[in-house]
Amino acid sequence: MTEGALPAASTPTRSREALIASALLASFVLARLSPLPASPEGPIRGAVFAVLIVLQSLSWHLACGAAALGALAASRRRWPCALLHAGPALWLITIGVSSTQGSRAEEAPREASLGLISVNLYMANATPRTMLEQLLSARADVIALQEYNAGWHALLAPALATSHPYALYQLREDAFGMALYSRLPFLPIAEMSAPRFGRLAVPAQRVSVSLGGRRIDLLNIHTLPPRRVSYVQEQWHQFVGLRAACAARTAPMIICGDFNWGAYSSYHASLGAIGFRDGYEAVGAWSGATWPSLGLARWAPGLRLDHVYASPEIRFVNHRVGAPAGSDHRPLIARLALASAEDSAPAPERR
Repeated sequence: MTEGALPAASTPTRSREALIASALLASFVLARLSPLPASPEGPIRGAVFAVLIVLQSLSWHLACGAAALGALAASRRRWPCALLHAGPALWLITIGVSSTQGSRAEEAPREASLGLISVNLYMANATPRTMLEQLLSARADVIALQEYNAGWHALLAPALATSHPYALYQLREDAFGMALYSRLPFLPIAEMSAPRFGRLAVPAQRVSVSLGGRRIDLLNIHTLPPRRVSYVQEQWHQFVGLRAACAARTAPMIICGDFNWGAYSSYHASLGAIGFRDGYEAVGAWSGATWPSLGLARWAPGLRLDHVYASPEIRFVNHRVGAPAGSDHRPLIARLALASAEDSAPAPERR
């Protein structure tokens, strides 16, 4: 063997490393730079849309993998490969800096504030009483629940009747039942209290409460997960309906729930474009991941599939991810207050 030559057995290893590195880098580039089709209708566009929307949600994970392989290449003095992976590394640094800028809770409001907890209960939750304890310990004014069924209703309705006497619920035995429990009375509003977005008319919930003498609309939603092309297509229709409701709002609005899209998806960015802020990005800390929180997968870097968004007239006082309570999703706990005139961004566009 010539001195300095690599053993023949290392060639397949290097080929596999190059293939993995290329796949990660290509996936990251697709996730960040490829525009989504105008709509996911049709089998081909639907499949392309599904791949891109999943890759967008996995942007952080793809970037971490690509950056790690780039560092490995640099340690082996494979400079062309290392330079190719510098882009994902720089992107990670950029989002890391931007996230730390909003990672401090704002000062406690002198005016009225609203406490909120939102969680996907999980239909197969093996420790429902742990979840009940979590809901009560949050001391929230409003409790927003997804995957709410008859079993959950039998446990939670009597337990919350005294502390949260105002309730709106839709019992379903699939994964799309919902409930809202509130200390504050619901105000009468002209809009439907059970809006339905998308072609399948999966229910959502919309109520109004008074905060500091001003009406606040609150929307509880659970969109379909991107498990198959037909679900991705329906999720898009749900998003279109949701965004239209946000753009046409007539009062300050809070949106919460299990959105089943990640923090780097086009949907997330589109809500930001009409002025809605995400609580984690405003005042959150750490990773903000809410899923998964069961089994061995809970130790892996997670995704922010659950969100609390607020229109410009509302500011986040604090926002945190709660402890696991038997669900595959962690709860989100936030406190919000009316923003001052100086802090309010321009009103959302009306379309």
